[in-house]
Parts: sequence; C-alpha cells; structure tokens
Amino acid sequence: MKTYTLINQLFGKHITHCVLFSVFINLANLAPSIYMLQVYDRVLPSRSNETLIMLTVLSAYFLIAQAALDYLRGRLLAEAAMHLEQNTSTLAIQKHLQDKIAIKKQPSHPLLKDIATLRHFIGSHSLIALLDAPWFIFYLLVIYWFHPLLGNIALAGTVLLVMLALLSEHGSKQFVQTSLPLTRQASQMIDDAYQHSQVICSMHMQPVIIHRWQQRQQQINSATRTFGKLAGKISTHSKLIRQLLQIAMMGAGAYLVIDQHLSSGVMLASTIILGKALAPVESLTGSWKTIVQAMMALRNLSPLLDTPTSKPPILPSTIAGHLNVENVTIFGQRPDIQILRNISLHLEAGKQLAIIGPNGSGKTTLARVLAGATYCDTGSVRLDGINYANGATPQMGQHIGYLPQDLSLLSGTVAENISRFDLADTDHDKIIAASRMAGAHEMILKLPSSYETIIGAGGIQLSGGQLQRIALARALYGQPALVVLDEPNAYLDHDGEQALQDTLLQLKKQGVTTIIITHRPSLTQHADQLLIMNAGRIERFGNRAEILTSPPSSHQVSHA
Repeated sequence: MKTYTLINQLFGKHITHCVLFSVFINLANLAPSIYMLQVYDRVLPSRSNETLIMLTVLSAYFLIAQAALDYLRGRLLAEAAMHLEQNTSTLAIQKHLQDKIAIKKQPSHPLLKDIATLRHFIGSHSLIALLDAPWFIFYLLVIYWFHPLLGNIALAGTVLLVMLALLSEHGSKQFVQTSLPLTRQASQMIDDAYQHSQVICSMHMQPVIIHRWQQRQQQINSATRTFGKLAGKISTHSKLIRQLLQIAMMGAGAYLVIDQHLSSGVMLASTIILGKALAPVESLTGSWKTIVQAMMALRNLSPLLDTPTSKPPILPSTIAGHLNVENVTIFGQRPDIQILRNISLHLEAGKQLAIIGPNGSGKTTLARVLAGATYCDTGSVRLDGINYANGATPQMGQHIGYLPQDLSLLSGTVAENISRFDLADTDHDKIIAASRMAGAHEMILKLPSSYETIIGAGGIQLSGGQLQRIALARALYGQPALVVLDEPNAYLDHDGEQALQDTLLQLKKQGVTTIIITHRPSLTQHADQLLIMNAGRIERFGNRAEILTSPPSSHQVSHA
C-alpha cells in the first residue's frame, strides 16, 4: 500500500491508467492467434469467403485498437515523466541545499540523478515489459486450456526463464551497489580537481590526482567486466531456452495433431501465444540492471516525499532586529565533538557586536548560525522572537544580510547578484542604494557593462576585493534588520577598509543590528559589545569598552 501511495505521488494516476491500457493491449494480442486458429479450423475446411472476410475485419480492428492504445500508453508514460519532474525536482534541490548547511550531516544523495534515472526508466522498454510480464500467466492458462501437455512445456520454459531473470536481478543489484558509489567518487574527484586546478597545476599534483582517479576507474571497469560476463551468459541461455521451447511446443503440437488430440490451428496458435508470453519475460531478463537502478532511485526518493512540509511563520510587517540566542550547541561528525557549546547572547536592535577569538574557536560557525545558514542541534536563535535555529525561511531571509568568508557569487550580472536574483523586484534604486552603502558603486561603474557586467561562468574575472564589495552590497540589499559580516575586510585594500568603516557607521546610524567577525581590532571601534570566543565557548561577552579596559585575563584581545 505504501509503494502504491509513493508511485501515485510521483506519477499521479498515469501509471494506473497505463496498467488498465495494458489489459486491453494484451487481450488484443490474442487476435493474431485466434485469427490463425479460425482460419485453419473453420475457413479452410468450409471454404467460406464470408467467414474469412469477417475474421479478417475483426482481427484488423483489434490490431488497430491495440496500436492506438499502445500509442496512448506511451503518451501517458511521457506525461508521468513530466509529472515526476514537476513534483520532485524542486523538493530535491531544496533538500540538497538544506543538507549542505547541516554541519554534521553526510553529503546528500544526488536526488536529481535519481529523478533522471526514473525518467529514463519510464521512457524505456523495461517498464513496458514490466507492465506486460504478469500477463504470461494468462497466456499460460490459455495454452493449458488447449492441452495440458502444451501447458506443462510452457510452464517449464517459463520457470527456467524466471530463474535466469532472478539470477540477473541478483547480479545487477550487486553491480549497481558496487559501481554507483565508485562512479560518484570518481566524478567528485574530477570536480574537485577542476575547482582547485590552479593549486594542482602550480604544485604539479596532476600525476597523483590522475592516479587516484584511475584506481577508481579500474575498480569500476572490473565490476563492469564481471557483470558483463554474467549478463552475456544469461542473455545467451535465455535465447537458447526460448528457441528450444518453440521447437518443443511445435513438436508436441505436431504429435498431438497426428494422434488427433488437437487441430493444426491449435498447434500454430499455441506456439504464437507462447512467443507472446515469453517475450516480456525475456526482455526483463536483459533489463534487470535498469529496473534495479529505478527501484533504488524510487527508494531514495521515498523519504523526500514523506518529509512533512511546515508552514512558514507569520512575520510582523516590520522587523526591528532584536537578537536573542539561547543555549545553541552544534555537534561535529561525532557526538563527542562540539563545535559550539551552549552559546547564549542577547543583542538589542541597532547595536553592533564584534566577535573575536583565535582560529578554530567557532566564530565562523556562530556567524552561520546567526545568519540562518547552519542548523542548530539544540537551542534557539530568535530575531524579534521568531526562531530560525533550523535555517532561515524565505520570508525570514529577506530581513537578514550575510557576507560569508568564501565570496560565493553566482553566475549572472552584478545587478542580479546584488538583488539576490529577485526577479520579481525590478527596483534598480534599491540595488544602487545597497552598492553606495557598501562603497561599491564607483567600482561597479568602471566595469565593462556597469551593473549588467556578467560575472562567474562565461563572465569577467574580478579581484577578491571587487568580489567582496559586491557581496557586501548583496548583504545590505533591501535594508535588512540583521547584518552578519564574516571577515568583511579579508580582501580589501586601505581604501576598501576605509569604505567598510563608513559602511559600519552608516549601519549603526540606521539602527541595523550588525555582527562583525574579525581578526583586526580596527573593525571593532564602532562596536557596542564585544564577544571573545575560545574552543567553541563564549569566554567574554559584554560592553566593548569594559572588556578592553578590564585586567588582561583575556589575552585573546591582543591575539585577535
């Protein structure tokens, strides 16, 4: 029942209709056999042209109807593939992005590849064979009705083919389980190599990278060869069994005709029906690899559809920026490792907080938590009372500006990146206002196409400082209530850092709650409060002036 519900969610009623169409298609499959039976047993002995014409017209009608239904079944399967993509692609992308920001979570399964696998399976002959295969029982009963001897021969052949199909299924499952992880690892290695090509080439690491990739490929090739040998043997034996069955059926039928137990028409009709019964079974024997991959993809997509959809919180018309963090803890890959330990802090709206501390103290992780870019294992993060400890919702995200350490701008124009690709908002004044506030407007005007300059793939290459200014403008776009800046001056020169100081002063005047993670004390001069972190804990937190003037029990200030 659960499987039926899952299939119904993925493909709607399309597969159900295809099953119904398969009923009529397989019943119409009997038309040629019945036609031959009647011609040999009635038309030829009676020499009746009228009967011949009537049988021919009826058989042609059933074959035309079968062809029409077969076409409609194909169209339904195409619609099912579209329904699958529409219902799951968005959920798959959202889950992949959410898994990316969960620190301790393993990399998510490539669900989009599973969707592509299912789409390919729906459009293949494997699914058609799967829909037609159960009808071999009906055909088998028809042959038994003709004569038990013929039925026993057909049953014996079917059992042999089913055994081969099960053997193929076992081999296919082992091959898929072995080769898929290796293929993904090899693909990931190449993607990582492309991403870090400059480092690899500058230090001549190509031979090592290629050798590691070749090791994975050798394992994949070994598994492929093993499965290929098994598949070849099964295919050869399957064809041999089917041909021997045809001969056995024809020979047994001829024996029964000689002994006058059957007519010649029944002999020929039973042979044709046997061929139709075994065709989908033999097709499945050679298609188990595709079927196994589709079943694994279906199983991977099951949790995606079982995940309950939560309603977004109802936000007030304005967000002031009161930030309250309570007992936030984040574990690492192992439960005994804590990246953040019981972090609690309160920041009034419009205040500036500077976070300092040694490397590895958890500053960047805390910045991600405050920006809604990382899930918390325990605790709460509230902005004006709204908890977003499990990631910022789209409604909440528009009130948060975030500048991460890695300058992750997307492929597109400068204006699109600053506006966060908000296609519904065409107000360019907001883009320019954010750029001016970030001190990036004059720099952007000097680009080849100003705000329409394409960056990223297929675009121009910008310096780290230029990218950081554009990313800062993106964080300030739309006048967010909370702005989190992680090392905002890492790539800036003297002029850029001075512009950043002006930006921080403007944010304070506008009453924007601002959090700065930095290693440079110069960026803390406008901060109202100072937080010193060490080993994932808050070591000191309070008024900046009081902490800086307190006795040197917190040597981390000079260290930062």
